[in-house]
Amino acid sequence: MVILAESPLTRREWLLWRVYSVWYLKMSSDCEVLLKEGSFIAESELDDSELCSAEDMLAREVWQQRRASIVDVNNTGYDASGFVIDQSLVPGLESSSVEVFVLTTAHVVRGGAFLFVGPYTDEGELPRLYPAEIIASDDSKDLALLKVRLDKDNDGKIDFDLSGVRKGDVAKGYAGETVLTALTQLNRSPALFRVERASHRLAEHKGLQSSFPDVTIADDTRVVTLSAPVEPGTSGAPVFDLTGSLMGIVSLRLPDANVLAAGERIAEPDWRQTVLIDASEILRFLESAK
Repeated sequence: MVILAESPLTRREWLLWRVYSVWYLKMSSDCEVLLKEGSFIAESELDDSELCSAEDMLAREVWQQRRASIVDVNNTGYDASGFVIDQSLVPGLESSSVEVFVLTTAHVVRGGAFLFVGPYTDEGELPRLYPAEIIASDDSKDLALLKVRLDKDNDGKIDFDLSGVRKGDVAKGYAGETVLTALTQLNRSPALFRVERASHRLAEHKGLQSSFPDVTIADDTRVVTLSAPVEPGTSGAPVFDLTGSLMGIVSLRLPDANVLAAGERIAEPDWRQTVLIDASEILRFLESAK
């Protein structure tokens, strides 16, 4: 008798299997399509609604798995986003039991005299902000690493999810893939987007530097382009695929490619796309942090 070894499912095969299985279980239910591409909703809607879209259901699973790691980053009164990362992603650094590392974008914390980071409650509220310090920052990659020192309450507990994104939770995206990110400026709100172009160089977005001189990201930086713009305040937010793996971090928005290619400075852009710093750049940045 010949026994064939079982081949492990690829990430895409696993995702397709999950989409089919949740659709099959829900196809006769009274439900609604909730998440529209590029539109943020209150997280309570995603938690409480009866869903029929397979993508919505997968997104809810990822949201429930990952939302505790998504935090608010406040730079002298301006709110943006960030996320907690595990010690395994920063092998060259040490932290105590009451410290966490938070990754965000460099432009979010640039010039920040007072930096604070706050975790959300299960209800999406932001009860408290903790002082943060910049451990490493790279304007050419638009990445910044923060360390946050926490306080214990009277019961000796910490109101901060210390697990964060681990090294094994990082994946490469592909064109057409659906991904999930969050807006944290007013409250923690999820939205779905689609990958328009997977890992490529920022230099391929011709006219970016002349249209937006304040952009400091190097041309050779690996990025991912999403097919819709995010809301202000989403900078620094993690972007997860529907298996829960980290694909990148929100960096900037882009107008129409033809307008951008003209190379003229754009005063009031018609935003059309979102650029993420690719997960491969994140890993290189974190591995070099000391």
